[in-house]
Amino acid sequence: MPFPEEKEDIVGSKKIISCFLCFALICSLLAPIGTQAADMIVSEGAFDFKITDAGAELIRFYFFGESRIEVPAQVQGYPVVAVGEEVFRNLDGITQIILPEGVESIGDRAFYACIDLVEITLPTTLQAIGEMAFSNCYALESLLIPANVQTIGMSAFMNCSKLTAFQVDETNPWFKAENNVLFTADMTQLLVYLNTNPSATYTVPQQVRRIGEKAFMECGNLQQINLPAE
Repeated sequence: MPFPEEKEDIVGSKKIISCFLCFALICSLLAPIGTQAADMIVSEGAFDFKITDAGAELIRFYFFGESRIEVPAQVQGYPVVAVGEEVFRNLDGITQIILPEGVESIGDRAFYACIDLVEITLPTTLQAIGEMAFSNCYALESLLIPANVQTIGMSAFMNCSKLTAFQVDETNPWFKAENNVLFTADMTQLLVYLNTNPSATYTVPQQVRRIGEKAFMECGNLQQINLPAE
């Protein structure tokens, strides 16, 4: 038979174990809630969003014939931080899209072949534009790359056959545009030569050391490229 001191030790140990089990049970109940919230799909008007740790990502748009689309800045208290891949792909009839402040990224082919899109407003918070994001937007007339954009995917503006006003915010430290040609800010890389340039001949600036993949793709007017001597 255990002595009184041993009984007290046993009772104390049981209390500690009980507290630990209660704590573990509470943690196990709370963990799935966080996981479910991170994977939750919510809707706002014609939009579906996926909730991520960073905020809400636009993943689907239901087109009902509106020509002007304004993406909300938040949904159910979550800030909208991204436009997902192919959300607006192949949607004709849309002429204007406004993205809210807070959006940081545009996914691959997000606006691919929006053939009637004339104007899109990009937020100052934007940091990344995906591959072929605006390819085949035949009606797009102008575009201003905001100051915080750090990455632009390959062929992002291919076949934008009316895009003649192509600019980069002068305070952007990563890119610059000259005569509708996109370069890195230090002019060592030529990234995009818009196929709306009418010239048959183009002379690559002397400081350019690298030409990006598909930089001159679909440039039907261009017949001759003069490369730097060194």
